[in-house]
Amino acid sequence: MDQNLKSSKTIRWALIGLFLALIPAAWWLLWSAPRVEVVEPRKQAVVDLVISSGKIRSARQSEVGSEVAGVVVNVRVKEGDWVASGQELVDLEVDETRQKLEQSRLAADTARQELNRVRRGPQAEEINRARSELARAEAARIQAELDFNRRQRLLDQKIIALADWERARSSQDQARAGEQVARDGLEILLKQPTIEDLKVAQARLWEKEAAVLLATRELQKRRILAPFEGLIVKRKVEPGQSVLPGSGFLTLADMRNLEIYVETDENNLPKLRVGQKAVVIPPAYRDRSFKAELFQIGPEVDPARGVVGLRFRPETLPDYIRLDMTVDVNVETARYSQALTLPVSSLIEENGRSYVFLVRNQRAERREVRVLAKGPQWVALEGLDLKSQVIARAAEVKPGQKIRPVKSR
Repeated sequence: MDQNLKSSKTIRWALIGLFLALIPAAWWLLWSAPRVEVVEPRKQAVVDLVISSGKIRSARQSEVGSEVAGVVVNVRVKEGDWVASGQELVDLEVDETRQKLEQSRLAADTARQELNRVRRGPQAEEINRARSELARAEAARIQAELDFNRRQRLLDQKIIALADWERARSSQDQARAGEQVARDGLEILLKQPTIEDLKVAQARLWEKEAAVLLATRELQKRRILAPFEGLIVKRKVEPGQSVLPGSGFLTLADMRNLEIYVETDENNLPKLRVGQKAVVIPPAYRDRSFKAELFQIGPEVDPARGVVGLRFRPETLPDYIRLDMTVDVNVETARYSQALTLPVSSLIEENGRSYVFLVRNQRAERREVRVLAKGPQWVALEGLDLKSQVIARAAEVKPGQKIRPVKSR
């Protein structure tokens, strides 16, 4: 009996000793886990914004230059001037070109007079003159034939030398040829104008008129005009400067057609659509924002930077707006009246998916969630309830890690 009692006491003290030995180990295991702050989701109204920075620019901006080489004589505008469509902006040297134009005009006038002469046909005095020439040629031929016949008889009688007879025969031949030329000339004159003459004269006039048109255009190219109404943004040439074809003299912007251009992350594309409204805030005038509308989403993504261009059309433009002014554009893409929200630090995004860490049995458990909206400090999401214990700084833990949760104050 005493032996059994002694044995029972020994076992009891052994168990008490073992328990006391385990207390420090349990204490170490419990308090060696890191302390992590936990939060619970909150319900609140959330507005999802896509925020980007960009510039005010003109939808139509042109580099005004010349198609010809030359020397600048006069620049009629300066930066900041408002010009009308067709207004003269720059003059190039024109002396040589103007001389060519005058020569072309004189040649065209001569060709025109010739065509008119051909169309009118021969004048009466020209015909009378030709007939008189033919009559004289006939008389000269008759006289040459009489002289030749007389010398032929004298030769037959051996009164004159053969050389005298040959001269008479040559004079007769020349007189007959002269008569034929005069007769042909009269016939040609009486048949004028011929179709061929008209064609030749008309073609010559067209050629000269084309030269006038070419010279005129060359002269016009030396007067640089505004292609549209707008503002002179840059002036790049001065009088006396030599310029080449295609070089830009001035930068002209159409101020009636301004737009806002920004670039945003390609991940925002699912949230954006044409027609969405935006609030535009210039950093220099933060208290004077204005509204705009998204009218174009870029057709391609920049592969190097992963951004896409957006173009906005202002509803109205304040008077302080300047070209290339920096602006912040806030596009409202969604609005939630009662969304579950958490600090953005509680969210982890990997491979296009979103996660948070929940507290489960003193360990960190990863849970996938769906993000509705994300701002600088808060994120609205689905996939949790109001009582979920979420680790506030997800980057500090790993899945399955032992933790000591501490309520956020």
